[in-house]
Amino acid sequence: MDSRLKRITLIASSYAPETCAPAKRLQALAKTLSERGHRVTMIAPLPNYPQGRIYDGFSHRPIQRTEEDGVRVYRLLPWIVPKSNLILRLLAEIYFALFASGIYLLNARADLVIASSPSMFVGPFGRIVSKLTGAKFVWDVRDLIWRYTQAIGETGVKRLAGDWLERLMIWTAKGANLLTATTEGQRAYFIQRGVLAERTRLLPNGVSESFFDALQHEDRTARGDQDFRLIYAGLIGYPQGLGTLVSAAKLLQPVGVQVIIAGEGVERAELVQRCQDEGIANVSFPGYLSQADLGCLYRSGDVLYAQLRGEPVFASAQPSKIWEYLAAGRPVIYGGIGEAAEAVRRSQGGLTVTPDDPEALAVAVRQLKADPVRAEAMGAIGRRYVAENLIRERLMNQASEAFEGLLGLSRQG
Repeated sequence: MDSRLKRITLIASSYAPETCAPAKRLQALAKTLSERGHRVTMIAPLPNYPQGRIYDGFSHRPIQRTEEDGVRVYRLLPWIVPKSNLILRLLAEIYFALFASGIYLLNARADLVIASSPSMFVGPFGRIVSKLTGAKFVWDVRDLIWRYTQAIGETGVKRLAGDWLERLMIWTAKGANLLTATTEGQRAYFIQRGVLAERTRLLPNGVSESFFDALQHEDRTARGDQDFRLIYAGLIGYPQGLGTLVSAAKLLQPVGVQVIIAGEGVERAELVQRCQDEGIANVSFPGYLSQADLGCLYRSGDVLYAQLRGEPVFASAQPSKIWEYLAAGRPVIYGGIGEAAEAVRRSQGGLTVTPDDPEALAVAVRQLKADPVRAEAMGAIGRRYVAENLIRERLMNQASEAFEGLLGLSRQG
């Protein structure tokens, strides 16, 4: 092997053909590293998100190996547990991290190990196996998920678990040769807890060139109705607090606003039942959509919406859907605080409202509905912002250069 080229192993809880943000991020990174000439191995569970079952077309064999886009991929049979059971979820994450560590030690030893959250335990185990094999270690942090555990569990076992997890994650971060984070708030969290600033790097989420290009076409005129569409697409769980959106939909029902909530999550059934019980007829729940169908949904909308609850623990988060929304050329309304709200304001591609406030959301929707010229201008500005700052391939090449620098490689000369 050329001494300039290295063996790189990535370990993550999501990978293609899943279409969640971690899967898209890791697929792009693995492909970029391979295109730069490195021998890349990906270790991930068999695809099962968000339905909690193995995708059609995949067997239930414990270990499956393929070659995809120049990347050697090991897919492992996951232990699928109810999302609502915290203890079982933690045990399932430990199970995968142990399984992946075994595959790494037996079949995928490397010069560089990249472990990617939000699955928490791939980080600690990534630190351990890289130390055992003399590899450099990068921890790619997409979310401070253990802090959510602390926020949700004010007392008892959940709170204790959250405190213990935080100590474990700081230990992991301090042992990384490089820590990448999706937001400055996440990066600052680690620096404030003793991680050296020079060992951290911002690696935001983005939008692929192909998806960005596919989003340029106008679909609203072909949808067959004249109602104004407010769309949410993504996880339907506690952090998103989508009861706010349902309450706003009830307020907007008399003025011809249709609300579409696409996705899956532990709170979906409760929201569906609430709409039925309260006669909120202008809300639909199409379920989990493929990436292509998501693009069509975005383009059919008039306004695209995202929210995280107004609790301080969510201030450092930045939902990746915001960038896809902006890329669609539609105005965005974001209900939340912190970095995501600042990002929407900086892009000039939308409005921000107080989180957990259905009246404020309804007012913002009415404003954009009443001023289509302003809404269209916001959409165009937001799309341009993504084109200039958040194309995923450019971000992954920049990250790859940082990883190569960690390995003592240089593309110059």
